[in-house]
Amino acid sequence: MQGPGTAHAQAGPSGSLHGRVLCGYQGWFCAENDASSCGWRHWFHAGELAPAFDLWPDMTDLSDGELYPIPFVNDEGANAKVFSSCNPGRISSADVVLFWSEMHQTDTWLTATVDRHFQWMQENSIDGVFLQRFISELSIPTLKRFRDTVSVLVGKSCEKYGRVFAIMYDVSGSRSETVCAEILSDWSVLAEQLTSSSSYLHHEGKPVLGLWDRPDPGVNQLVKLIHDLKQTAYVVGGCPTYWRQGINDSLEGYHDVYRMFDCLSPWTVGRYVHRAEVSDYYQTLFKDDAAFCDENHISIAPVAWPGFSEMNLKRTENSYNVVPRQAGAFLWEQFRACVTFKPLFVYVAMFDEIDEGTAIFKVSEKSVILDRGPVHPDVPNQFYRFLGLDADGVSLPSDWYMRLVGKFAQAFSEIIAPDKQYSLCHLHEIQGMDMPDRVRSYLKGLVENQNLEYERARQEVRECYRKILMREGDPEGVSHYSQCLLRGVAISQIEQWMYDSPERKLLEFRSSRRIVEENNYARPHEGVLSHVLPRPAVAKFLPGVGLSFSKSTKIVLADNLGSSLESQDDQLLTISEAASTGSNLLGGLEICEEEAPDAKGAIYFLPIQEFELKKLPASEECYILKVYNNRCEIHGRSGMSYLYGLVSLLQMLLALRGPEEAALKIERMEDNELLEVPALEIYDAPEFSWRGTMLDSSRHFLPVDFIFKHIDAMLLYKLNRLHWHLTDDQAWRLEIRAFPDLVHQAPAYLQPAIDKRGYYTQEEVQSLVRYARCRGILMIPEIEFPGHSLALLTAYPQYGCLERPLEAVGARWGVHEDVFCIGGTEWISFMEKILDEVFDLFPGAFIHVGGDEVPHTRWNNCPKCQRMIKELNLNGANGLKQYGMHKLLELIERRGRIPIGWDEILDDFDNLWKIRERMLVQAWRGRGAVEKSIMHDCLTISSPTDHCYFDYDISITDLRSVHCFQPNPLIENLPNEDACNLYKKFPRHCLDGTRRSVVGAECAMWTEFTPLPIDVEQKLWPRTLAFAEVVWCGGVGHASCMGGERWESFEDFFARAKLHIQALKSSFVVGSSFPAGWSEDGLPPDLSSIVPCIPGAQICSSLEPYKYHHLPFAIDGNPETYFWSNRGVQEGDEILVSFDRPATDCMVVIVRTGWFGRDILYNAVLEYMSTDDPCFKPGPSFVHGVACLAVPNQCPLNGIRIRATGSQEEWLIISEITFETLMWEKSRWSGDVVVQTVSCITGVDELAT
Repeated sequence: MQGPGTAHAQAGPSGSLHGRVLCGYQGWFCAENDASSCGWRHWFHAGELAPAFDLWPDMTDLSDGELYPIPFVNDEGANAKVFSSCNPGRISSADVVLFWSEMHQTDTWLTATVDRHFQWMQENSIDGVFLQRFISELSIPTLKRFRDTVSVLVGKSCEKYGRVFAIMYDVSGSRSETVCAEILSDWSVLAEQLTSSSSYLHHEGKPVLGLWDRPDPGVNQLVKLIHDLKQTAYVVGGCPTYWRQGINDSLEGYHDVYRMFDCLSPWTVGRYVHRAEVSDYYQTLFKDDAAFCDENHISIAPVAWPGFSEMNLKRTENSYNVVPRQAGAFLWEQFRACVTFKPLFVYVAMFDEIDEGTAIFKVSEKSVILDRGPVHPDVPNQFYRFLGLDADGVSLPSDWYMRLVGKFAQAFSEIIAPDKQYSLCHLHEIQGMDMPDRVRSYLKGLVENQNLEYERARQEVRECYRKILMREGDPEGVSHYSQCLLRGVAISQIEQWMYDSPERKLLEFRSSRRIVEENNYARPHEGVLSHVLPRPAVAKFLPGVGLSFSKSTKIVLADNLGSSLESQDDQLLTISEAASTGSNLLGGLEICEEEAPDAKGAIYFLPIQEFELKKLPASEECYILKVYNNRCEIHGRSGMSYLYGLVSLLQMLLALRGPEEAALKIERMEDNELLEVPALEIYDAPEFSWRGTMLDSSRHFLPVDFIFKHIDAMLLYKLNRLHWHLTDDQAWRLEIRAFPDLVHQAPAYLQPAIDKRGYYTQEEVQSLVRYARCRGILMIPEIEFPGHSLALLTAYPQYGCLERPLEAVGARWGVHEDVFCIGGTEWISFMEKILDEVFDLFPGAFIHVGGDEVPHTRWNNCPKCQRMIKELNLNGANGLKQYGMHKLLELIERRGRIPIGWDEILDDFDNLWKIRERMLVQAWRGRGAVEKSIMHDCLTISSPTDHCYFDYDISITDLRSVHCFQPNPLIENLPNEDACNLYKKFPRHCLDGTRRSVVGAECAMWTEFTPLPIDVEQKLWPRTLAFAEVVWCGGVGHASCMGGERWESFEDFFARAKLHIQALKSSFVVGSSFPAGWSEDGLPPDLSSIVPCIPGAQICSSLEPYKYHHLPFAIDGNPETYFWSNRGVQEGDEILVSFDRPATDCMVVIVRTGWFGRDILYNAVLEYMSTDDPCFKPGPSFVHGVACLAVPNQCPLNGIRIRATGSQEEWLIISEITFETLMWEKSRWSGDVVVQTVSCITGVDELAT
């Protein structure tokens, strides 16, 4: 597309933008001892010698005078060197006096490297650059001087080599209140001086000026700014990708600003990942952008980029090369797509930005690894990796991408001519580029295999999505998501939206097809098989007679089983122990070595036959269950195999007995009672070997009986890891005989009424561990280190940095500043004695050491810690933490145990002392943390908060959101070709300890806000049912270890889960499956279905709801529903309740806000309106989130208003607004408050409480 007035100007080479290919040029690299006086800039992160760039430049052409050594050693043992944008050469001071009127030197430095860059552009036919000029740097004299110098030198180099340039202001990081004035002031100088250069780019007779990123002083100020700039310049606006829609990286309401620009250039770096997504973007999103620009007489210029890496931003191993270059195929695909729109010019990002790996100038042909060198004998060397052009597996010359851009520049000027077709050939078809045969062959292969799997996945998403939406009759959803698809949003993005959407039922596109191996495959609702949860891999009915189960049924052990089989994942359960536990579950069956002749049916433990081995994976927990001819056979490999077979049988027997019976076991059977199990067979195995739950006994004590019962429930649903959080800031719950004071620090109000002791004796722990082991469950203690240790330090303050008594432990949740002092060595022997006792109590292989949420405040002010950092040359507090973890791991490893840590352990990856090879990582901070752990090649336990934190309210994590959880993100991204290749490197199972992958998942039950066991039960159930299904069956999109797919839709799962939910109520206090107000089938509430508690009442507000927490929930009379705003409260926000007819009865109005102390209203007043005065009258202010208003009979009430008198960042929850007459002696909200006759408006303090 070509905007108005874009005909090629004839005023020389710099006279027009038309047909140009221009690169972004940063010119921001500084080095120690160069001419900039700015020190190291853009080579290292501020304040530390950690590299801030991902791509290693090729510097073989640079002279010795252009290079500066850095304290890193290359593979030749010499110091590596880098360049500067301000290295020596000379020009006269007249060239810079335009900017530096205060400068009195006779000459200054010229950067030879900048000159060399523009020579490369000339050699490769690249037109020129937009020179970035950062507004935030202009207020700093040394940086402004440096920027001014580079501006002059770019102009000189352009004149020398016949290139063009223009200034582009980058306003990121600038102050919104002054940015407009700063731009106008600076441009007034540049427009007068710099633009007079013969190489400065002009268009339509004006100098070109770019404005990148959106400053935020307000729409009106921006419109005025652009209007003023257009008086002297042709203004190009660099805008977000979704500038037109106002979503994602953009904001709504800025169309008037965008209409002011002469040309728009949407920024797309990192917005798509695959070549197939490039076509989607241009044919949908960019096409509509171009139409908008054409309609408003604006030109458009696309942005193309070669690839992307973000190690310098995220500093994680998996952030390298996140968008591979594919030997230029990715960049060329963007060129091919954009030319069809005949844009004014094309912007290439960037020429020299090695920071995020987008540079096209000469880059090292091979990846580079540098060694920071030995900094201390006790601290291993730190190695840093930098990308080269071989990162994608093909060798390329260092100037390859300049050649590509230059080749496109030549073609672009011809393609956009009026008499030319708007097309560009594939990269491998280009001639005259001196392309190596291996590269041409590689590029041709990419085209011939143009993301077939990606395309198939995209079509499947569209079709399945369409069917689901049409079936559900959700026209709003159809419209919303169809628009997403038609805009060509990346499929991965659509999936993520669906993943996070409240309408999570739509995510079931992945499981809309079910593999049916045979015609008689058991459907979820057919008979007793529908009661087996988690769902078996293969289950079907057989013809003939099944099993008549009675109290006389026996368990028979075959002779050839052997005495004991140990699993490979620490399940030390023997077959005889499995039989004993199973017998107890099934009502006390007799166990015998051979079949009894008078048995009316029996359960046989048999080895897996050789011909059936191929049907099962190499898991020690797989089993075969066959019921036929009045016998039940369980074939297995280990004690766990037989126990899980018995558990599946138990679930079917419990279903036959009915939901009124006990949910966890058969307590007893009558003499004449028979349970008829039909003939069937099950082939089953878990997809993940780690299937865990976490109980937090530290914040609020959980009784021993509760944990016994929880273990029983874990076995019933085939969960095999119990992570026990025993220590935290609030309390230390484990008896340590060497340090008895540890367990006496918890406040009394955190102790349960039934057990004032508040800790577990060693005898109780041993009993629990034995009980769990006999049920195939490994108990794993968590001993927090070095943070979350306030309870310990209160008892033994000498191990903290303050070395003085601390204040008493309180019930304040969150992160406390007091942590272990790593600066000394006393803590090592202290922890060693604690671990010795812990390991005696917990014989399993694992121990959790925490490592999360460790503030550095104490360390930064501790002389001993600072001395340790200096002596060992550690990387600040991060390095000190990793040093402490290293010492702790040594204690653990000497005892033959395997540590587990929260994912914060990876934050300082370069100082990990090979921790990734020594421990498991429990990733909790979202899906990104799981991916980070995988890419660090760590054994990973997946516990992201949005699916696995069951302390979260049901309105945040409901049953559907748990069911759609995928523990391994590599599986979820299978449509991505690169993720497929990654997944081959990370196998699903990890049984031998040598392959790295997600070993499983764990749901967490923190107890800050659940003081009683019944509160914990309500949180755990029924969500644990969905979690058990996920970790056994593999989760959404998981290919079964036995072939095909085993995942089912949420509707099918919920139909089966209802049977278990009903049965669980006999043993647990079972919570809701969905938020209050939702339908029984998990559908969100309809606004029209919410009935106010006062007939005719209406409510409105300036606040919008978060998800489905609609405003009418505040007046529906149901204390379980509530209104929740989607933003913080601003001064002047209002909530208005009005009545269709005046309320003449004397009433008390009580407004309660917040939920468990969060999201309460701090600064607001409750006002009212009566019939005799149309204005609102002042009422009581909110105190601790509550306001009470009493209105006498003589004042008929027309409405009330909650008006915010101040702002707060917290969102707002209104639990309920209740309207009650004074005749009531007790309000359900006021507890024991007795309301007396009130003759005037009164506040909280005046009500009797």
